[in-house]
Amino acid sequence: MSSTKTIIKGTGKIGKGKGVLQDNFVQIPMELFDYLQLELITRTDITVYIRLCDFYNEEYGYAFPTIPQLMLATRIGSKTTIHKSIEKLEEVGLIRKSKTNRGNNTYVIYKPLSKSELYDQVPDKVEQFKEFVDKVLKMSGDDKQRFQIYQQNKQAQEQKEQAIQAKQIEPTVETFNNEIDEANDDMENLSFKEWARLARGVK
Repeated sequence: MSSTKTIIKGTGKIGKGKGVLQDNFVQIPMELFDYLQLELITRTDITVYIRLCDFYNEEYGYAFPTIPQLMLATRIGSKTTIHKSIEKLEEVGLIRKSKTNRGNNTYVIYKPLSKSELYDQVPDKVEQFKEFVDKVLKMSGDDKQRFQIYQQNKQAQEQKEQAIQAKQIEPTVETFNNEIDEANDDMENLSFKEWARLARGVK
């Protein structure tokens, strides 16, 4: 089963320099992530592209790392994976692979297309991405709804537990009130002599 290739006409603008921002940070084109979102390239392909930029030679105008050098630079342990990434990057117009007279590979590195330019070239991929966005938003909405239901159930459970505790307390309060009423009745039934004795502290 052969996979369908998506061929894109690139900018043709050569990306010059290693793109060092400062210290050990490397500046990369944000447009690469548009290619990634549309599944035109993979994260592995981006890694290979970045390392090719790092191997760029300003004097010659291209990069010429060997496959083993790219494997070491990307920590990708498969020659096949490196070759596939190079092929994919070439398909989408991000690099152009050539050979020198000695048979060594050279790579001219191109800047990625802008988002609007890229979207114009691959409308089918754009539609697929929109479907993916809708799916993610639906998942997010479902998660929010499930959380709301969880909160409602939790609140209902807490109210139920509070009601149970209130019922357990009510008999105790009622018993206490009954005892007070009985004591009041006893006091009312005391004779004058008994009141006098209680007042003097005599039992």
